[in-house]
Amino acid sequence: MTSATAMVLAWAIMSGYDGNLTDIECLVTNAWFEAGSYQDARSITQVVRNRVASKYYESDPCAVIWEPVQFSWTGDKRSDQPNVESGWAARKWVRMTIVVAWAWDAPDMTSGATHYHARYVWPEWAERYCVVYETKHHIYYKECA
Repeated sequence: MTSATAMVLAWAIMSGYDGNLTDIECLVTNAWFEAGSYQDARSITQVVRNRVASKYYESDPCAVIWEPVQFSWTGDKRSDQPNVESGWAARKWVRMTIVVAWAWDAPDMTSGATHYHARYVWPEWAERYCVVYETKHHIYYKECA
């Protein structure tokens, strides 16, 4: 068991969480590598939730996250294990776990977004979707009505 997994388990026990811990770990890991802030962690988690609810994507968070070429960190050839050994990183991981778990059930601040990208890139797919939400670090999209 990694340190990150142990911290998710400890959080689940202390908070009384009774959902799927694998889903939470996938979501927190995704937010860890993708988010530039806790606000983005919430928004990115809600993008995954919106995809899970869509007929066009897999029906569980881990499958959505690990679908090829969907999230940059899953194909960057670097370690997929967050390094949470330092005190600072461990505290960030715990906060990220709380934000992600809360975001999964919170009202959707992204207005149904199923896509996003960092502000410093402009993917070719972006012109086919409508902007529905923005943060300091990311732009969020969904299909245009």
